[in-house]
Amino acid sequence: MVSAHPQGRPRCAVYVRRELPHANINVADVTGGALECCAVTVRLRGVDTTVASVYVRPGQRWNAADLLQLTARLGHNYLLCGDMNAHHTMWGSRTCSSRGRDLVDVIHQLGLQVLNTGSFTFVRKTGRPSCTAIDVSLASEGDRYHWATQPDCWGSDHLPIVITPAGGKIPRTRQCRTVDWRAFRQQLKEAPKTQDFLDLVAAAAQAATIQSWVPENHPVPDLRHLNLRAARRRAERKYLKAQRPDHRTLFNRVDAVCRRHANRRRRQSWQGICHSLSQARGGAKAWRLLRSLVIGPMARQPVLAVAIRLGIMQTYALPLVQLAQHRKEQLERQHRMAIRRFMGLPRQSPVAASLAEAQTWPLSLLMLRQALNHVDRLHRAPRGDALLRRLRSRPASRMGQICTLYEELVPAAPCPIQPPPPHQQPLDVHLELGNLSKRRTPGPKNFVAKNYVVFQGFRV
Repeated sequence: MVSAHPQGRPRCAVYVRRELPHANINVADVTGGALECCAVTVRLRGVDTTVASVYVRPGQRWNAADLLQLTARLGHNYLLCGDMNAHHTMWGSRTCSSRGRDLVDVIHQLGLQVLNTGSFTFVRKTGRPSCTAIDVSLASEGDRYHWATQPDCWGSDHLPIVITPAGGKIPRTRQCRTVDWRAFRQQLKEAPKTQDFLDLVAAAAQAATIQSWVPENHPVPDLRHLNLRAARRRAERKYLKAQRPDHRTLFNRVDAVCRRHANRRRRQSWQGICHSLSQARGGAKAWRLLRSLVIGPMARQPVLAVAIRLGIMQTYALPLVQLAQHRKEQLERQHRMAIRRFMGLPRQSPVAASLAEAQTWPLSLLMLRQALNHVDRLHRAPRGDALLRRLRSRPASRMGQICTLYEELVPAAPCPIQPPPPHQQPLDVHLELGNLSKRRTPGPKNFVAKNYVVFQGFRV
């Protein structure tokens, strides 16, 4: 989680999976007052995209031109989303407020695209119920995303918004089957007694089984929680349609039951974790749990996070051999600083212990390994001898020294890997058919073939 706001209680946050290389963007100096923001740069499919979560407090004066300074900090490709508390017909509101008109002017100046499709994103349940759109999703020009709202508000007054990159991978899901035992027993009671017992049990189990699709690596959904959420959605739609006090009371009761059940399941899951610790042999699992609670989640690719922070598109594309010594030392310091921050270690922690805790190497050794891997690929390439001879002819250069070091470490250089033979028989191509050339047309070919012996004695 990245939540960077100095004042009071923060209203915006960005959660990033630790498998994704990412870097935090410091925007504290360009935000303040009514504007809150936290931003993270994430590398997706080789492209660095900044995701910014924004919240603009209602009832306070705010200059929409502050977004000009904020977007200048976000880079070239970015996604800016949040609760703007601004109304305009461009993103689905029925009215236009002064803040909304100012925001539209800034959007046109920056050349941004509005991802909203016109669906409402905010449901007011207190006072006079109403539906409007005050959550705005903006993207830099040229980026393509799919924008959609979820039907269930999950107990909030804002609907969840799902933004998916166009052409991205479809998330993997798995099918789960949950049996409603009340419905199963009811089916058995209502079934005729003349029916076969095994057929009766199979039919009742099929009628009481609820099939659902959940994302991969997610637990099986709780049946009671699904039913409570469905009942809450029905009560909410009924209340918004009729706007009657009794419907509002019914919705509040169902919402309270849904919240109590979610809290109960959360406590039960924690009790299950504690029970598994008491049954585990040794203390390795307990120490891992304590470490995750104290230190928090750690990034699995700290080197790529440093590359994203420095604006390096690809670590291998970095001209490592051309770096000056002071630049290498600067990268080394930033690398150690990033590891300490990700690991939650103090700033003065020992370097060797910090690297061992992160299970990584110093940046200088990573650079050397990258260069040695490049020389090894040249040895294995079918036509890499020419480049290797070129490197050996320049022993004073950095790559020449690395080539010499590789030959010292690997005395028996690997042989080039030849490509496998083709599965199909190669075509037999003949450029000449007897005394004929394929470049000639059929008419002259026949003429030359007939008079070949006659023309043999002529020379031009």
